[in-house]
Amino acid sequence: MLGEGKILLGAGAFWEGIDLPENNLEMVIVTRLPFQSPDTVLNKARYRKLEKKGINSFYNLALPEAILRLQQGWGRLIRTPKDKGIFVLLDSRITNKNYGEKFISSFPDGVNLKSLKIDDLLKEITSFFDE
Repeated sequence: MLGEGKILLGAGAFWEGIDLPENNLEMVIVTRLPFQSPDTVLNKARYRKLEKKGINSFYNLALPEAILRLQQGWGRLIRTPKDKGIFVLLDSRITNKNYGEKFISSFPDGVNLKSLKIDDLLKEITSFFDE
């Protein structure tokens, strides 16, 4: 039987600075990698400025920003060495795109990363909350 876990579904504001101290959060579910929209006026200008200089805006701006935001999301779950929880990332780009490895390597050493099918994920979640 699942316990009374605290779960957060990440939205834009989640990356910006919500604080859930101690064991107020046990699971974070991220549906998509946290890339900013390239269609905002500000981002269009930033990307255009880099491209004019011959700099790839995706690899030099959009990707590093998204990686930082994902690290911030992870940091909401694991704040101290004693913390534990489940961080679920549902975006297949982390394994299907060549830049996915950059996201994977941004997680701290010792983190047990797994790629699971939904049935196995549900078993892991159930086991975690039954402990």
